[in-house]
Amino acid sequence: QVRGRHTALMLDRPRSTVLAWSATLFVLFAILAFAVTRDRSPLDAVDDLGRSAQEWANGTGWLDDVLLVIETAFGTLAMTIYTVVLTAVLLVRRFWRAAIFTAVVMSAVGRATAGLKVWLARSRPDWQDAVGLFNDKSFPSGHASSITAFAGVVMVLASMLLRKRGPRRTVYALVIVVGLVVIADRVLLGRHFTTDVLGGVLLGAALVLLGVGLYN
Repeated sequence: QVRGRHTALMLDRPRSTVLAWSATLFVLFAILAFAVTRDRSPLDAVDDLGRSAQEWANGTGWLDDVLLVIETAFGTLAMTIYTVVLTAVLLVRRFWRAAIFTAVVMSAVGRATAGLKVWLARSRPDWQDAVGLFNDKSFPSGHASSITAFAGVVMVLASMLLRKRGPRRTVYALVIVVGLVVIADRVLLGRHFTTDVLGGVLLGAALVLLGVGLYN
């Protein structure tokens, strides 16, 4: 279903190459998960930067309100709705394989994130924003894993279905910016340690590449 003769994002790579990239990200995630749940001293300095970031955001009244809106707009319920709508549009347009790819990858990310949070059982930062405190576990960040996966899926779809370079690049830039905003939101609200969001990014990207490699 690749339109035109442009180079499709990761879709023209050998399966072994894509799976190797996915495996590399999974290994990095595993190393980080081990580090944050054992002796975290090498990472404490990185994670403690989040405390200063949260204090700054909390002291900027309007920014704190915006961050809370972003949190809701890209929470579990919202991301589920976005995924369902995107999948439905692809089905209506008869892009069957793309629709299945989208649904499977996003479902896998949600399930993997929830399971890993319970298994690794890392507590939330004690400096998180007092409004709407999160009491579940912290690693990996669900917002970070889901937005990374969603952005990756959209980029893959754009590379498949958009013929012109300009619109493709616009989509790439837009989803990357949105992803960075959501990731920053988690740290600025103090909901997650910096390493939590890094773990979420690694997990989300690894699962997108795994989906591309297995289903291309």
